[in-house]
Amino acid sequence: MAKSTIAAEKGIRLVIDEGSILAPDGTTDPVTVLGNLIDNAMEAICADGTILVRLGTDRHRHYLRRLRRRSGNQGEGPCANL
Repeated sequence: MAKSTIAAEKGIRLVIDEGSILAPDGTTDPVTVLGNLIDNAMEAICADGTILVRLGTDRHRHYLRRLRRRSGNQGEGPCANL
């Protein structure tokens, strides 16, 4: 996954929960939305932070069960003035 490479380069740990499910639905929409949410979380998190993601599905839709940020050290970027 390219997002984990980008996260690692920024000093961010990206964790996709082992129980996550993203079943094919014939489109790329769920993957695109997930990628955008991860990008936004990476922009808003400090270096050494962690982004936790858990995905689920039911018979008719996909859903993001959890996208949580845990701040790391307060260095550059959004944490510089904390």
